[in-house]
Amino acid sequence: MLSFVKSLLQYRTTRIYFFLSTHYPRKRADRMGYNETHPCYIARKGNGFYAWEKGTYYNSHRRISKFSGLKLGIGDYGASFGLISGYKPRNFLKILLKSGKMPYILFHSKSAFHIPAFMVFPGQWWIVCKYQEKTMMEQYKDLVSHWRTKKRNANRFIWKRYKR
Repeated sequence: MLSFVKSLLQYRTTRIYFFLSTHYPRKRADRMGYNETHPCYIARKGNGFYAWEKGTYYNSHRRISKFSGLKLGIGDYGASFGLISGYKPRNFLKILLKSGKMPYILFHSKSAFHIPAFMVFPGQWWIVCKYQEKTMMEQYKDLVSHWRTKKRNANRFIWKRYKR
């Protein structure tokens, strides 16, 4: 009986999806030209209260990031802690972390996760990432549409600059 209950509490899940990020303050994010569409792969193994997680995704700086950590919480709600690669941390973190990985913390909700970025990136305060629960074709169409909008805005900026 105990092994049956234990097997119900343990789970292993793997997800491939896109999430869209919004960086705050917005003026700085627009100036920096962050990538805000992220294909992602996450694998979690644990029970209903905690899970070890690892994964990879295409980050806002257009680099591949790999992460591993621990998610605490119930269901979709909770917090994650761990190490992540693919970013250039602040100077004091470069000295502390020779491996190139830096710490992260996330707060999960039903449809998004929130990242306090002020601890790591100068001038960046908060990042909100919304999960996109769609079919792969719908996600692909959203991605292409998002990139077309970004390209159109970039071309408009270049044209105005050239016209001066």
